[in-house]
Amino acid sequence: AGLGASGGGAFGLWEREVSPDGGSVPEPRLEARMEYGLAVPQGLLTPYWGFAMTGVGERRYRLGVRREIGTLTVGLQGERVQADGPAEQRFTLEGRIGF
Repeated sequence: AGLGASGGGAFGLWEREVSPDGGSVPEPRLEARMEYGLAVPQGLLTPYWGFAMTGVGERRYRLGVRREIGTLTVGLQGERVQADGPAEQRFTLEGRIGF
C-alpha cells in the first residue's frame, strides 16, 4: 500500500463528480422543517417553519400555516430565497380537495 491520497474508488468518483451508476453527483443539501398540529374546532391547524441550504450557497427560509377541514386543505406560505443576487420573497396560497 502506498502513502497519500488514492485516485481510485469512491474518492475518485467524488473528485470527478460521478456517481457509481454513471450519473452526476447531486449537490450537497441540508434541510430542516418543524411543524406542530393544533386541534381546532372542525379540523387541524398546522403552523410550520423550514430552512434549506445548498452547496452552492442558496438559502431558503419558509414560514407558513395549513388548515385542514375534512378533505379540504388550505395553506399560506411565505418564503425568502437568498443566493448570489438580491433576495427574493415569495408568497403562496394553496388549496387541495381530497376525493
